[in-house]
Amino acid sequence: MKIQNIFKPVFIALILTGSYGCSLNNKVDKSVTEKEYLHQAELDNQMERAFDSELSNAQNSKQLSEINFYQDLIQKKIGRNWRIDPSMKGKTCTLAIRVSVDGLVLRVKPNRGDVKVCASARNAVISAGTLPIPNDPVIAELFRDFDITLEPNI
Repeated sequence: MKIQNIFKPVFIALILTGSYGCSLNNKVDKSVTEKEYLHQAELDNQMERAFDSELSNAQNSKQLSEINFYQDLIQKKIGRNWRIDPSMKGKTCTLAIRVSVDGLVLRVKPNRGDVKVCASARNAVISAGTLPIPNDPVIAELFRDFDITLEPNI
């Protein structure tokens, strides 16, 4: 009995450390370890993709916010120069506008809409002379050549 008690802890220690030399168990352990590693790597990849997606969404949200901000600024600047009359109520005009890097209006062309509203809106853009341009070069590029639909507020 005493001999068995002496060797029992050594045998358990060998099993726990995997140092007992059984090749079948080593293969099982390697397989489990590889599966765990692959599973963990996949989880890491999923987390990274989720983080990238959230970061991208945040950047897109910021960019959309800035785009909306500058669209509003441009409409307000055109609106300050726009001469409208009651006959334009409920009518719209879409203009194609091209500006330089610093916002100088280079071209204004009516695309569609009421002829009278388009002529008046075109004159307002020309009178404005320059339009606000975002500092972010990626967003600013969107405002170099764009269409805008205007409707007089009467």
